[in-house]
Amino acid sequence: MLYGDSFLPINFSKVEEKFTTSLKPALMTILRNADQWDKSNVSYVGGELIKYDKEFPSPDMAYIDYGLGVLSKKLFDAYGQEEPFDLSQIYKNLSLNSDLEGYPVDNRFYEIGSHQGLKETTHYFLNKREYV
Repeated sequence: MLYGDSFLPINFSKVEEKFTTSLKPALMTILRNADQWDKSNVSYVGGELIKYDKEFPSPDMAYIDYGLGVLSKKLFDAYGQEEPFDLSQIYKNLSLNSDLEGYPVDNRFYEIGSHQGLKETTHYFLNKREYV
């Protein structure tokens, strides 16, 4: 699952490989953020995603969800086709049950849903030959 307003300079194959080998039903890519791009909402310690909480982030959260996740289809079986649900609540519940793998990335994300974000993304492409 990819946020529609983001460009992510990431190797998607490595994310898929990590998901497959983790044996967890979901994976969230995360970026060390320290409230730089938005409010940090992930606690990630010692290679483990401890907690995700977008609604009530805590001071120990130094990471942010990066905008790319991999979720097993079975996680959506409880919802009807027309039934709305909140993905952040699914992520939170998974994290509290230790069922959410974290995949830390080093490259920042580019928000392309605003004029400023598009300007930064354009600058990125004009100054980089490779993006993975």
